Amino acid sequence: MTPANSGIGVPQSTAAPLQDVPGTKFTVPGRQRHLVRRQRLTSRLEAGLKAHLTLLSAPPGYGKTTLLVDWLRARAESGRALLVAWVTLDESDNDPGQFLRVLAAAIRTVAPRVGDSLLAALAQPTSPPWRVVLTGLVNDLLAAPRGIVVVLEDYHVIRTPSVHDAVEFLFTQLPSHDQVVIATREDPPFPLAELRAKGALCELRAADLRFTPAETVAFFTEVMGLPVSAADAAALETRTEGWVAGLQLAALSMRGLGPQAAATFGGQHRDVLDYLAEDVLNRQSPSVQTFLLRTSVLDRLTGPLCEAILNEAPAGGAQAMLERITRANLFLVPLDAEGRWYRYHQLFAEFLRHRLETLQPALLDELHSRASTWHEGQGFTGDAIEHALAARSYGRAALLIERSYIQLIFGGRLRLVLQWLSALPAEIVHSRPALSLAHAWSLFLSNRPEEAEIHLKAAEQHVGTHAPSGDGGFIPAQIALLRAEMSQAAGDLTRSIALATQTEALLTSNDVAWASLTRTLMAETYLLKGDVTAACERLVVAAATQRATAHLPTLKRAELTMLARMRLLRGELHRAVTDFAQAAQTFGLHVETFGPAYCFGLGDLRREWNHLDEAQRLLERGVALISQTNVVYAPVAVPGYIALARLRAARGDGSGALTALDECVALARQRQFAAPVFATLAAARAHIWLQHGNLTAAGHWAGTSGLGTTDTVSYLREREYLVLARVLGARKEPAALGLLGRLLADADAHGRGNSMIEILAVRAVVRAALGHPAEGLADLARALALGEPEGHVRVFVDEGAPMASLLRRAHAAGMAPGYVVRLLEVFRESSSGPGPDSTGSEARSMSGPGGMGDPLVEPLTAREGEILQLVAAGASNGDIAAKLFVSTSTVKGHVHHIIGKLGVKGRTQAIAKARELRLL
Repeated sequence: MTPANSGIGVPQSTAAPLQDVPGTKFTVPGRQRHLVRRQRLTSRLEAGLKAHLTLLSAPPGYGKTTLLVDWLRARAESGRALLVAWVTLDESDNDPGQFLRVLAAAIRTVAPRVGDSLLAALAQPTSPPWRVVLTGLVNDLLAAPRGIVVVLEDYHVIRTPSVHDAVEFLFTQLPSHDQVVIATREDPPFPLAELRAKGALCELRAADLRFTPAETVAFFTEVMGLPVSAADAAALETRTEGWVAGLQLAALSMRGLGPQAAATFGGQHRDVLDYLAEDVLNRQSPSVQTFLLRTSVLDRLTGPLCEAILNEAPAGGAQAMLERITRANLFLVPLDAEGRWYRYHQLFAEFLRHRLETLQPALLDELHSRASTWHEGQGFTGDAIEHALAARSYGRAALLIERSYIQLIFGGRLRLVLQWLSALPAEIVHSRPALSLAHAWSLFLSNRPEEAEIHLKAAEQHVGTHAPSGDGGFIPAQIALLRAEMSQAAGDLTRSIALATQTEALLTSNDVAWASLTRTLMAETYLLKGDVTAACERLVVAAATQRATAHLPTLKRAELTMLARMRLLRGELHRAVTDFAQAAQTFGLHVETFGPAYCFGLGDLRREWNHLDEAQRLLERGVALISQTNVVYAPVAVPGYIALARLRAARGDGSGALTALDECVALARQRQFAAPVFATLAAARAHIWLQHGNLTAAGHWAGTSGLGTTDTVSYLREREYLVLARVLGARKEPAALGLLGRLLADADAHGRGNSMIEILAVRAVVRAALGHPAEGLADLARALALGEPEGHVRVFVDEGAPMASLLRRAHAAGMAPGYVVRLLEVFRESSSGPGPDSTGSEARSMSGPGGMGDPLVEPLTAREGEILQLVAAGASNGDIAAKLFVSTSTVKGHVHHIIGKLGVKGRTQAIAKARELRLL
């Protein structure tokens, strides 16, 4: 499917992906009415604004959040307010996509336009890797008029390495006026020692946060209103080690037992909490105890939600009860300034839940069920599903997933959907066809086709039931559509279109979302077939129009990118650029966030225009994205790598061109691409050999390719047949002309102007080689007439010396004078590889069908020189890949070529030899 498998991005529709996340997740908690002012700590936070990272790391109950809130509110009251993007993290944020979404949403609360591109890029199942996405966010922050402080509260819940990596990247790349503040119970896996050495870290730990004796006295007397002697306060401070929560618990105990409690207070933190929490709970009225216990199943509390799960409002209402509990300091933390949302202190909540499970275990399921119903009514689908699963109400959870999975999947929640489905009993998933389909879709889009097939077959067993899906379509239609997707992925385009047509017939007029997905699939399949006639354009436009009606704007950019790809196949380069620009302008996104399809498409277009530096940046960025993307779409990846290989060949880097193809072969094997992909890559390799004069190797490929000059041709293998025709032409075999004629007729019939130009250029060279220069010039004249309006360049120049000779004849004959002169200038200036008659060093280095031979000592390319400088500076392959936005394997290939060209045996010798040769 285009949007799911292509790595194509999605538009900036941030409301839909975030509507089921409570806004309080991004709200600075309310400031307590009475607290001990801790000037010694706020002064350190002030000084820490100059650091990249401020870290508050201490066990629970040390007042980390309270300190941060007091500092921020005090600054605001003094007219020095900071822009604060606050995120209260929870377990769901271990999903990298979810984490980045909430991070961007938090930043948007104080800087509305910052983070839009990040949210848009993530609102798809195949969003770009976090490093690329965060680079766009950093660029947004650079342009922001004011500095932003990003606060990540409860960071200890994060266990996913990629999330840690993303946060580290963020605070090391942030502009100097921005900062990250982390509050956590344990140290995150960052290079803290290195940050300390650089002065880039401000730290506050338990030893810093613990109350001093003076603060302890102030806490008991001024905040808690308890008269204690200095000696008792000092004893409590010693026994609690200044633990703020322990002091608060001790104060609550003293309210019931009197000052003598101070003399006996002690024990380990957890023991103290268990004892005093229970003691505190037992001293509350029955109504407060009931409220505390039953609402403990909630991560966040608000009055209406509490009333919903209690089944009846407490006296005065649940909101009044929350305010009462807050005033009593019963470990309820306000989450907003208005006092509408709260949460329990985590350890107190754990105690309450344990007590509830012990005293009233039968009530747990009912409470979670009520919470699920309330969250569903508010549109918080994720919370509704989580509570349904906690209630073991699997039927309800299944129904919620069935109703919303398509929006959740295409809203960037693929991993969460898989997590929920895995939490359901297998028999429930397999017994419900819509749920089996949800699982099949999720697995298929996660590049797990074998597992997807199991669940799809389970759905097919129930096909006769015609059970409706949550989106109104019928199960048979959904099965046909997924089968069409899988057929397209396998390369069976005819079956894919037939199944998509079957899907349309099964859908009703109400199934707008499914109809839109089906139209998109059909349009993409026509593109893969190379059919870019008006009918294909109508399909793309219809899909985009229907998508808007279906309220699935997160997939709209797929149609814009498909339009650009269609223009490229037609040879309409300027209109393609307009489509790419429209996508960028419409969604306000950085190039990096568009994904591989955008980078490869625009990069290859820039290559054709001979804008090689820009093309290289785009194509190598696309490769970097592909190497890190969860789902890799072969029809996007393979042409992208081939475009990169052609660009390197155009710059005279034949070994680098073959390295790009090797990387694609490795990717294809890893991702289990269909067999035709390997044939396409083998033909691309033969083309590189041929361009660099190794006709023997190219001929060996032609003899073992299984291709024949009388085969039925189609776009799917057009590139392979073009290479075959070039090999035959170089051998002066007339059979090449018949093959090229049929290729030209097919391209013309299906509107592929781009193919027509290349086929005519190849046929012109072949005819000239066969001794028919006049006919060759006639073909060249047609190719020039098609290519001049759009400014095609490389399609001519890449044919090498024979084309240059033809162009000189065309110039003498007065053909397209300005255009031909420009092409001849590119021939003179270009660093493209030598023509088929070359005897240059690159030609000698092409060893044969097995690949590159031992590279000869020869000048380094510009990119190799750049990498050599980084190697000499001590950078690892991974560091170099990150800096240059290429894959690690690309760097390894370049390093290998550098070592070979320098005639040494390793990196150390290479550096020494380079210094000796004054290359460094």
